Amino acid sequence: MGERFYTYKLTSLLPDNRYVVLDHKTRALVLFEDFEIKECSILLHVQFPLVKLLLDNYPDYAPMDAMLSAFYNREIEMVRRELNASISMQYYDSHVRPLRNTVSRTRGTVRLMGIEITGVYETGYLLTPYKPRRGSVNAKKTA
Repeated sequence: MGERFYTYKLTSLLPDNRYVVLDHKTRALVLFEDFEIKECSILLHVQFPLVKLLLDNYPDYAPMDAMLSAFYNREIEMVRRELNASISMQYYDSHVRPLRNTVSRTRGTVRLMGIEITGVYETGYLLTPYKPRRGSVNAKKTA
């Protein structure tokens, strides 16, 4: 199964005194600040592999084929063939829609940590700093 805890020091994404821990057993995403828990969220079983992949790939993007592979828990070569077929047969949008919906629901969870999941058009997803819009509900929580 591997390790239970994965620790990520997300340089240039979070301040130096903050880091993120992902707990494989409980699927908890925990933000620490100065060794104290600042925020904690429990990820759904479909969200956990996606968030782990994004954290593992930071500061680079997570490719779409890798995201789909993690989402469907399938071999990347099989997912790659399906993805290429969906592009050539023009049903790419409907093929990736379930992944997009899950990523969209996951954004709210990681925004509490000061992190944004940004889509890179037909390429994959990337973690960036979350900058709440003026007047948004999360504007005060991430400050």
